[in-house]
Amino acid sequence: MLLLISKKMRLIELVSTCLLLSVWSSTVFSIDSSYITPTYVRIISSLYEQYNDINPSWSSNGEYISFERYDMQSHKIILSNQSGKTLQTIKAEGKPKDVFDFLLSSEEDVISYNMGISWSPEHNEFVFVSSGKSNNFDLYSGNTNSNKSRRLTFHADKDNQAQWSPVNNNILFVSAREGHAGLFMIDATSGVITQVLDNTFDTLHPVWSPDGTRIALMIGVKGLYQIYVINDLKKPMASLQLVSQYSNHNIRPSWSPDGTKLAYFSFDISNSWNISIANIPANKPVMSEDTIAHDVIQNSSRGPTWLPDSINIAYIKNETDSYNPIYIVDTNQKKHSLFLTNTKMNLDLSCSQSGILAFQTQVKQWSRIYIAAIPGFNG
Repeated sequence: MLLLISKKMRLIELVSTCLLLSVWSSTVFSIDSSYITPTYVRIISSLYEQYNDINPSWSSNGEYISFERYDMQSHKIILSNQSGKTLQTIKAEGKPKDVFDFLLSSEEDVISYNMGISWSPEHNEFVFVSSGKSNNFDLYSGNTNSNKSRRLTFHADKDNQAQWSPVNNNILFVSAREGHAGLFMIDATSGVITQVLDNTFDTLHPVWSPDGTRIALMIGVKGLYQIYVINDLKKPMASLQLVSQYSNHNIRPSWSPDGTKLAYFSFDISNSWNISIANIPANKPVMSEDTIAHDVIQNSSRGPTWLPDSINIAYIKNETDSYNPIYIVDTNQKKHSLFLTNTKMNLDLSCSQSGILAFQTQVKQWSRIYIAAIPGFNG
């Protein structure tokens, strides 16, 4: 484990600089200083327990924050509110599918591996991935009113990366059921599964556009991935559009909240990860592609982190001497500002619709989840 050394004099200088920040409008967010002071920074879990909390994610309405808690006995999902109160512990012990499935299960409780969470449009249901009782990764649904989960998929091969549509009950997911990573969709109500792209495509990390009409995803050839958009769900093959063109390896797309741009991580010849963005007009060629941040630490399970204004992106700089600080970049002006959270070894940013960042950081030898409100929003 890394020994974290506090640099008190440097922090005093930075905080002094932050006092010079101008007052921002509550409706128009503009970064005009080298440093940004959070409205508040606070931990969302206990400082003293011996476990690791990782991979934070906000519900679409910003009311809930979820993260994965890992210790030697379990890997479960914790559902919390902004004050850090645990509302629910999410894990699946799914019923065996049939007699054969039952025979493969232990008579004792199987410790399930639970990860990822995506919310329904009504914000009270969610989908997640679990190894369940049968030790096979499948999709499960849950809701905020019950600790019970419902198994959605039953295939012998792994299902993963579930994404609930922002407008209906369709859930995208990636499955190995065709012998590689294929793109599928399941209706959460009926359970009907359809294949979105034919089995020649190796796909990963699908994400819905905010209006639910398009899908951004990674498509790979021999381990190198590019970013594509499906513009028409009724004819996904014919409407498939290449987005990334500058780099030969681009991963994990994320839509801007207004649905006009995509951000993604790009790998360059200097062996570092950057953040690129592209304008995505509906059913038209990409208008532009640009790199707006260099040498960043990529999020482990999602694309770059847009702020609610669809202009600014929060990211973690790959600076181990500075303990991987958080920055915010204005993508129009390419102005980068240090976000002064006073946390160390930051990872996996997620931003709520009210401008609150959640992220993983290191406290002593353990990973913990913190949240920090960005001034200029309603957080």
